[in-house]
Amino acid sequence: DAIDKQSQQLGLSRKAYQEWEYILSQSGASIDSMGASMRTLNTALNSNDDEVKRAFSQLHLSANNLKKVKPEEALETVVRAFQKLPPSAKKSELAIKIFGRGGQQLMPLLNSSTTSIDEFRKSMEEMGLYMEDDAVDASVKFGDELDNLKRTFNSVKYNIGSKILPVLTAGIMKLTGFIVRFKRAIKEGDFESLWKWTKNAFDIKGHWC
Repeated sequence: DAIDKQSQQLGLSRKAYQEWEYILSQSGASIDSMGASMRTLNTALNSNDDEVKRAFSQLHLSANNLKKVKPEEALETVVRAFQKLPPSAKKSELAIKIFGRGGQQLMPLLNSSTTSIDEFRKSMEEMGLYMEDDAVDASVKFGDELDNLKRTFNSVKYNIGSKILPVLTAGIMKLTGFIVRFKRAIKEGDFESLWKWTKNAFDIKGHWC
């Protein structure tokens, strides 16, 4: 379900989402930080700000060219360009300009070797970590039906409760009143009244003796 929903939110294909989720997790980051980073990247690609343009220029990239490709391709191109630069304070500044605050979380990946993305993909293939579209679709449908089942069960539970709770509430109120009277009768030694209250409360048949 996460593959289906979050890939759409990030503008990635399902396969690309799985790849980046794995790549980021192996690099000490998480896919959760990718959403804000990709939005910032998209904003940067459409920015007319001279500093942002210079940032892409320092990576030897063209924002205009990146806008013509899929989001996942633009992301990979930018990451690979960063990987060609040696670690430095300047590199961190560039990452923040292009990826926003998420750039700091991406630094372990941006500082990794230029072959790391290919190595991660190879590992995914070897370990069979990809979920095919039919498996994702089946999981999404299962998740939706499971959610419907939970909601239906809760609805039945609440409806039953709405019928039973008033009865239980009335019973509890009567029991509380009886306990108060019981304690008072014990304290005052009024056992005859106590028996009458008990007999009336529980509809006991018989005689006081």
